[in-house]
Amino acid sequence: AFGCEVTAISTTRSKEVVAKQLGADHFVVATDEADVKKFNNYFEYIFVTSTGAMDFTPVLSMIKNRGTIVISGSVGCSPISLNPMLLVFKGVRVEGVRAMRPYYKEMIDFCARNKVYPDIELLP
Repeated sequence: AFGCEVTAISTTRSKEVVAKQLGADHFVVATDEADVKKFNNYFEYIFVTSTGAMDFTPVLSMIKNRGTIVISGSVGCSPISLNPMLLVFKGVRVEGVRAMRPYYKEMIDFCARNKVYPDIELLP
């Protein structure tokens, strides 16, 4: 909707169909070395919404020098693993973001204008 090229990154291929149905242009399995190599130094930004512990090594190999990793969601509650020297050598920034009330209205207005609808999963 913003005219961006979107790549979904997951640790399993099981989410590929859904990611593409939701509009992802590409899909990468972070645990598949061949997949990761295709996107070596490719991304300027990586927005992480993972809710579980993860190894950031593959993510760092895919981000460009001086790129930015933005962490959102509850990943902050789980341990992350990364080599800090990769951050230093590549000049990568790691930022955290949380949604605040003023942004909700902007997001809802954007969704209404662009006919973006939620995908809801009900859990027992």
